Amino acid sequence: MRKNSGYNSIKQAIEDELIQEYDEERNILRQHAKQQIEEVQAEYKKTFDRKRKEERIYKAGDLVAIKRTQFIPDRLPCLSDHCIFAANEILKSIDISINPCEDFYAYACNQWINTNPIPEGKSTWGTFSKLEQINQLVIRNELEKPLKYFKSDAERKAKVYYESCLDKDEHMEKLGAKPLTDLLWKIGGWNVTESGFNITNWNLANVLKVLHNRYVKV
Repeated sequence: MRKNSGYNSIKQAIEDELIQEYDEERNILRQHAKQQIEEVQAEYKKTFDRKRKEERIYKAGDLVAIKRTQFIPDRLPCLSDHCIFAANEILKSIDISINPCEDFYAYACNQWINTNPIPEGKSTWGTFSKLEQINQLVIRNELEKPLKYFKSDAERKAKVYYESCLDKDEHMEKLGAKPLTDLLWKIGGWNVTESGFNITNWNLANVLKVLHNRYVKV
């Protein structure tokens, strides 16, 4: 009982220390990001105020001419699938209830943060992490297509390599550790397992000979 309690206390202390280090590092990153955002906001506000003052100098007719040079009616925005998808992602991320001049980070990211919580098993999560996950799903979807859909040798090799890692009929799952323990018995066992290990009979040269002759391809 004393060993278990001591182990648990040490484990808890290590976990608490790691959590504290993680929180400190996250706070430092937050402060750094906040400082950068505040600098960008200040620069943006300064530029906006300067432009607004410059516009007051022009007459009404001059302002109309300036606006016409900025917006060309005949030139439509990009309406391709990729542009529409990118625009949709941006619109789903921004929070229009926030004034961008006061808190640009919240304006640009609030909705994305609310709709994309950190998944289980992940310590951080961002747009690049999500993009990587999407890419993995796309690649998996392609590799699970029948072999006849692949045209090049590289694609077919990727398909074969992918399927070699799958356990479709759960055969390996049913075998469990048996193939590995059988191999350990053949080569003389391993001292941390119940696999027939005996230091007086174990020989490194015999182990290497069995492994190289049967399992190493030259």
